Amino acid sequence: MERLAGSEGQAKWPEAGIPPAAWFEAMDRVEERLNAYARAHGMGGIASPEPATRAFFENVVATHAHLRVLSADKPSTAEWRTAARQLRLLARSALELGVVPLEIPSGADERLYTLLSCVVAEDTAARARGGGSLERADLVLLAERVGPLARRFRDRQGRKENGALRELRRSVSEFIEMCWGPGSAKCYDDWLAGDPGGLLYEVVAAMQPWLRGLEELTPNALRLALQRVGPRPRAPRGHER
Repeated sequence: MERLAGSEGQAKWPEAGIPPAAWFEAMDRVEERLNAYARAHGMGGIASPEPATRAFFENVVATHAHLRVLSADKPSTAEWRTAARQLRLLARSALELGVVPLEIPSGADERLYTLLSCVVAEDTAARARGGGSLERADLVLLAERVGPLARRFRDRQGRKENGALRELRRSVSEFIEMCWGPGSAKCYDDWLAGDPGGLLYEVVAAMQPWLRGLEELTPNALRLALQRVGPRPRAPRGHER
């Protein structure tokens, strides 16, 4: 899966290339927002620029693009699940037999590389696509995650689920809450200002120009989209009514 080509003045950049200057400016804003939240709540902030943080968000953007391809592709869900089983079996067999590091066999189904890119780091996936090897940590991730990842996409006759957006919210929320505690990844409507707010919303909004399918959403449409794929409230039990 290739990203759309881009240049310094465009939103998207090539798979093997340098992000446009606007991306680094957006990451500056993300770090400012994260640190402002941390200061307001008496917690430690992060250095700026912070390479690990920026690498995480670059991977978030790439994963979102890959998952959109996975969910919108014409072949049936069954074909994607078959590819996922093959990749998981490949990883498990390599771990059990001690074939580490592992090279993906030449001529492998292109879907295997798309699934791979959703689980491991972008540079690792690109290296594997070019004939490079997967290390033990990569194989462990594949064995654990690639099956559940493929099962998120239902057959077309079922309820259509935006797996790419759900994964985007989950990964960004987990990162924010890992750094700044439970409840810090919020997305809400500021009824006083009439604008969307919350740390989750602000971080995703900074990345919005690079998120396929979300680029043209208005602020409130982006907020509503993030809220729709968020945790669903639990129905009250009998004794709670």
